[in-house]
Amino acid sequence: MKKCFKIYRNLHKGNFSVQGYVIDKKGYRLVDRVSAAVLTNVTFKVSESGRKKVLRERRKNVHAFVVAEDYDVKILQKFDLSKLRELYYNPYKHESFVYKDTGESLSGKVLNKVLIINNKVYQL
Repeated sequence: MKKCFKIYRNLHKGNFSVQGYVIDKKGYRLVDRVSAAVLTNVTFKVSESGRKKVLRERRKNVHAFVVAEDYDVKILQKFDLSKLRELYYNPYKHESFVYKDTGESLSGKVLNKVLIINNKVYQL
C-alpha cells in the first residue's frame, strides 16, 4: 500500500495536523503536527456531507483535507511567497479547494508539490 497523508488546518493549535493511514487500525490517525512542510503528489478532498453540516450549523468542523503521498518538514530553502500561487478553501464560497487568484477549482487535479506554511497553502 502506498503511503498517504491527510493534512488539515488545526484551528485550535494554529498549525497543520497530519493524519497517516495505520494498517492495524484500518484507518487514519494523527501522526504529526507541523507548522510548515513541502507535500508531494497532492490532491484535495472535501467531504460534501461535512460541508453541508457547516452550512447548516454555521459551525466549523474538519471536513476538508490536502491529501499527499508524502511530506517533508525539513524546509531548507526560503520561499518568496509573493511569487507562489495560493490555494484555499472556504465552505461558504466554494465547494472545493480553489486557486485564490482565479477561483478555479482544484477538484480532480494532482499537483506535484505544495507548500504549507503560515496556515496557508501554496503551489510550488
